[in-house]
Amino acid sequence: MSTGVYAHNWTYLGLQRKLRSYGHTMNPSENGGDSLVVWCPLIPMNKLKTLIHHMVALEQVNARYDDWRASMRTKKIVGVHVGVLLDRVRILLMGIGIACSSNRNLADNLQAIITDCLRRSCLESLEKVQEGKNADVVNVIRKFFELIRFTRDIYPEEEAEKAAMAIGINMSTQNQTVVMDLSATIVKAVYIRLLSPDPWQFTNDCE
Repeated sequence: MSTGVYAHNWTYLGLQRKLRSYGHTMNPSENGGDSLVVWCPLIPMNKLKTLIHHMVALEQVNARYDDWRASMRTKKIVGVHVGVLLDRVRILLMGIGIACSSNRNLADNLQAIITDCLRRSCLESLEKVQEGKNADVVNVIRKFFELIRFTRDIYPEEEAEKAAMAIGINMSTQNQTVVMDLSATIVKAVYIRLLSPDPWQFTNDCE
């Protein structure tokens, strides 16, 4: 068995165990619980089980997600500005909207679910790297990720300024640079996870 096939089977078995833990299965011939014929890694399991009537749309979402991952794997990530990384994430969310273009409510719902996981993941990543950092910088970044709209084309510097104003912090030029650099590190970590088969497996409350 090739390494690729082994990895695929390992992932499939892992997903089967996860599905069964929620009373679902990817095999429609199995009895007990509702059958989830489509596994959509972008949607956490506690949300996915409420979408069993949208399997066709989820297949289209998966196709968009696969296309996005394929197109992004060759792109540079080292030294890339946070705005570029956020724009790549926005492209993914736009693709989700296009995949569900015939059902605007579903598209909005899926984008909201994914956005919530992105936000949680960024904030959790901040908690891991904040030790020893300037308190103002950490607080501004936290507010930045709390306020950011991942579906919009934004200017991170402007959004960081808004975040600082929202919590009454007057940032120095040096701190503004640190905020952008550290934000890029955080978004990069989340972006790399989006390229994996199960992006939310280590994100609290996204399961």
